[in-house]
Amino acid sequence: MPRLKTFATYVLKVTAVLIVVSALLVAAFLVFRTESAYVPERIAGVPKSAVWRGTGYEGFWIDYVSTRNRTIRLRIYNDYDGRLALDADFRFPAKYAGAGRRVVLKSIFCFMPDRLELKNSKTPLVPLKPYYGGYFQDP
Repeated sequence: MPRLKTFATYVLKVTAVLIVVSALLVAAFLVFRTESAYVPERIAGVPKSAVWRGTGYEGFWIDYVSTRNRTIRLRIYNDYDGRLALDADFRFPAKYAGAGRRVVLKSIFCFMPDRLELKNSKTPLVPLKPYYGGYFQDP
């Protein structure tokens, strides 16, 4: 009988641990899902055609201007006051050469002053100089 009691206690402890771990995983999934779906209120100065790209509560607004040859012109606005950060042409990586602007816009996930990182690509979009404007342009 003592052996059965010990086994039952063990099963209860394992079950409790599994329940707690499962609850933590579900909570983490819900928080991540909520943060990645977050889109802030559009700030004055950001065009209605601009789309939000970011994770959690950090990101930027990106506006498509035009496509020419293997370049795409984009305007990037910051997320806290809507100022123009960068207005420049970006060269398409070969992988995206035939892709439409929507595919490219959906693929952008990170903006750095010297590049736009793309999902599923080791080659970022690099702005071509001279820039058209924005506070990241060269002095």
